[in-house]
This record gives sequence, C-alpha cells and structure tokens, in this order.
Amino acid sequence: MRCERVQLVAEFFPDFATWLAKSKSQRFLEEAERALQKPAKSAVEWACRRLLEDPPCSSRLPFEVARLANEYDAKIRARRWQSIAEGQETVGCFRCQDRGLVEILDPETVETVRETGKLIFPYTCLVLCPCPAGDRRARVSAALKLRRLRNDDITRDDRLTAREQYETLFVRMG
Repeated sequence: MRCERVQLVAEFFPDFATWLAKSKSQRFLEEAERALQKPAKSAVEWACRRLLEDPPCSSRLPFEVARLANEYDAKIRARRWQSIAEGQETVGCFRCQDRGLVEILDPETVETVRETGKLIFPYTCLVLCPCPAGDRRARVSAALKLRRLRNDDITRDDRLTAREQYETLFVRMG
C-alpha cells in the first residue's frame, strides 16, 4: 500500500518518521492513510504546520492531523458557499438546517386528533432527518434510537401557531 499522506505527515515530523520506521505496523499505516485520504492535500499540510509547535504523540499524530484537516476543509467549503450566497448563511438541508433532527407533531397526538376530531395540546417529538446530517446524527447518537422522518409525518413549523398546524393536519386528512 502506498501511504502518500502518511509520508507527507512524516516529512513535517522527523520524530514521527523515526517512530514509523520502527513500528512498521501495516494496520496502523492503513488506518492512518484512510483517515488522511478525505481532506485535501493542502488541508493536510496546513494541519501539519499548525501542529508543529506542540505535536501529539506519534501514534495519534496522523489522526489529529486528519481531524484538523477535515475541520479546515469544512471551513473552506463553508466560505465558498457563503461567497456564492453573497455572505448569507447557507445550509445543505432546509428541513433540519444541517442539525440532523426534525421536530414533528407527535404521531400519537396526530392519531388522537384524527380519531376524535378534537384539538388537543400539540405534543412534538424529534426524528432523524433523511439527509446526510441525519445520517451523521444517527451514527453519533445510536443509543437514542431515533426513527427516521417519514412522508406521513407532520413537521412542526415555528411560524405557525398550534391551531394553524392542526388545521394543516385536518386539510391533509381530507
């Protein structure tokens, strides 16, 4: 396996290069190279320069470089989008605003309203958005076991009053 990015990090940190030559762990090299593949080469170089003053221990170095490089890449992409949007805040998903969660009217509340036809207090709950931010949120908070947003869910809208949201519900019911 060619470990170009790991070698790039080793060029910046001679102690890491020495440690790497001694350890020769193929698994470590593969994992480190995989972590360093996502960010651009220029971002990896920027992260290396940033860590020159106080580098972490050798076994963590490539992963710390990858973390900083990914953050730098994300900032660059955000700036690029902001320049396209003339400085306005931009988001990839309008439904969840890149948070990965969508607030909906509680399905049990919706069911009760459908059965009785009476307005009750509008309880809400959170579900995972079907966008990439929702995928990330699902991985990070797997213990919460949040369900995905479905087509029949009624999303909560802060611009509407509870009564207007229920009116929307009744219109959708037919």
